[in-house]
Amino acid sequence: MAFVLPDWCWETTTTTGTGAVTLAGAATNARAFSSQLANGDTCWYSIWDGTDFEAGLGTYTSAGNTLTRTRVDRSTNGGAAVNFGAGTKQVMSSAIGVALQSLFTTGSTGFPNRTADNTWAYYSTVGSGTVVALATAPVFQTSWGLGTADVSHILESAGTLGIHTAASDAHTTGQGRIENLYTFWTDASNYERWVINPGFSSGALKISHEAIGTYAGTTRSMTISPSAALTLSPAFGVFLGAGNSSAAPLNLASGTLQTTAAAGAIEYDGTVGYLTNNASNRGVSPAVQYIMTNNGATRTLTSQTAAQAIFNSPTNGAITLPTGFFEFECMVSLSALSATSGSFGFALGGTATKTQLWQSTALKNAAGAAGATAGTTWNTTAANTTLITANTTTTGWMVLRGTIRVTVSGTVIPQISLGVASAAVIGTNSFFKIQQVASTSTLSVGNWS
Repeated sequence: MAFVLPDWCWETTTTTGTGAVTLAGAATNARAFSSQLANGDTCWYSIWDGTDFEAGLGTYTSAGNTLTRTRVDRSTNGGAAVNFGAGTKQVMSSAIGVALQSLFTTGSTGFPNRTADNTWAYYSTVGSGTVVALATAPVFQTSWGLGTADVSHILESAGTLGIHTAASDAHTTGQGRIENLYTFWTDASNYERWVINPGFSSGALKISHEAIGTYAGTTRSMTISPSAALTLSPAFGVFLGAGNSSAAPLNLASGTLQTTAAAGAIEYDGTVGYLTNNASNRGVSPAVQYIMTNNGATRTLTSQTAAQAIFNSPTNGAITLPTGFFEFECMVSLSALSATSGSFGFALGGTATKTQLWQSTALKNAAGAAGATAGTTWNTTAANTTLITANTTTTGWMVLRGTIRVTVSGTVIPQISLGVASAAVIGTNSFFKIQQVASTSTLSVGNWS
């Protein structure tokens, strides 16, 4: 299924209407379409009945020996398919005028605007330039420079590479240098493209994304493939543009980690990111998730003894975790505890299936007071655990750190319980943070032996 430019194919047809025509055999001393085209191939065609004519892109079908009028470019019916009547019509392969015009006329309107995404695109500029849309048929086009004017011609399948040349530097007229490389996509009247500027004049490599109009197609990302080293020499900084609500400045595809970690390597295995500070010493690059009470803000708990979420912004104070191994840390200050002798505790609620190991240090004493004895616990349970011996002090705090191994993904909710119900207050700048450091099966990361 290729685009073909066959010479001297000329047949007759008696087909009527606007549909595919059945080819009735080659004219004298001419060739049949079947001798030059395979099933599904496309070519330029023209049909003439002695009065009306039509020219466009046709698709040959071997079964039935037919030519489908895939796209009509010009006709005596205002550019639409001609409703041919009875009688013999001439069907010929031809290089239609609109195709030739697009090749030799800079900034021409060229082929009718296409309506489908991911078809062929033609881009032509002189100076500020004009965008021209082409339908499915590929046509070869060259690039050249003229005097001191910038001239570029690109004809490409969507997503392939085009070339922009410029003749503004001192050089022989007609010999342009490569200024920009493009890969771009169009819809009927708008386009988006990646532009790679080797920067012969400035010495810097620039890769940028441009969108013209309101492009209706699917937004693409740039991928360097196959996986191989990309070396920029001489060395210079690489600057990434700002991201937006739908695209990050940089995304790493997940893959297999290097057998021997190279110094400066940044990697992602689909679970966590890694950074290697020096040869063989790969380490986890932390992606810490936080929840906290804002500066100057507090959270008043429900007056109950059952465990409840420490944080409520967002409302449930819950984080959804995938399977993996996590580290967490928590620091909470408390006030307005009951004056009746009581304690407080901690739990890891939620729906995730997990195991845990955590340590706590907690105290109930007046804010800023010294000399009180802190309570310390070591725990392997997610259930509510009392952290401090009961007393009548109405203020307190707790510091916790530990690990969680999630074997079935779900939510985790840091929770607090009160030994005596009260509308206790979680103090400002209290926080809980957690970060994934490995998969559930990873036993070590780094240069261990």
